[in-house]
Amino acid sequence: MLFVSLLLCAFGVACGGTASNPAAPSAPLAITVDGRPAQNVILLPATFLTFSSNIATLDTTGGPGLPVEWSVSSGSAAVLGNTDPTFVYGSPTPPPNGTFVMIAPPVAQVMGTGAVTVVAHSGSESASIPVYVYGELDLGCGLRYQPYYSFESGSVTQATTSDLYVTEPPNSGDPFDPCAALGLATDTTTTYHFPYGGVLIAGTTNAFPQITASQWRNAQTQVSQTNVLNAILLFKTKSGAIVKAMLPVGPVEVSGATGAFPY
Repeated sequence: MLFVSLLLCAFGVACGGTASNPAAPSAPLAITVDGRPAQNVILLPATFLTFSSNIATLDTTGGPGLPVEWSVSSGSAAVLGNTDPTFVYGSPTPPPNGTFVMIAPPVAQVMGTGAVTVVAHSGSESASIPVYVYGELDLGCGLRYQPYYSFESGSVTQATTSDLYVTEPPNSGDPFDPCAALGLATDTTTTYHFPYGGVLIAGTTNAFPQITASQWRNAQTQVSQTNVLNAILLFKTKSGAIVKAMLPVGPVEVSGATGAFPY
């Protein structure tokens, strides 16, 4: 009996001891994006300059440890899938209980933009994350870049008559530089111009969806390439629309008829 009592004491269930503490509750279910915590997902058309920007890997942390089911609760600009159609490196399939979210196939060769909500369900818990699909700017003078943009429907603009354009130092050694032929290779530094006024707002890509058209100010009409890092540009077009963009390569959104950004 003494041996049995000592054995029970060792496990804390006799001799005045207490039972061992139950396991601590798991953390709430949360969604990760490409292996990291994130507040949203931003998808852009995949190009030579932004490879694989049209797809992201979603996974979860925490939760009850049960199988995860994924769904899109609103929107049609992005879809879920278990195969990466752009697979070159990494994995052609998502991790266990994960999924891919990607830009929806174009309709009549036009890519849809907008916002969707992706939801993960595991047992009685759920988590959601907004996914934004934007158009993309590739502003520059090199190969695969575009030196100017206009955002007026049906308008024909060129170079310095555009809503947004770039100037750069002369570079006669680059045969793919279109800026020389357009008269844009006239500056001492690379500079981005928005003739109808704008303002540069500090912020990373994650902050892009939260920037509103009401934050526009006519503070400046140009900005140097060195000043656009981790910043979002709000500028006005000739027709009066407000555009937000990240330069030189990044998302872009144009205000709608109400003067606000669509999503």
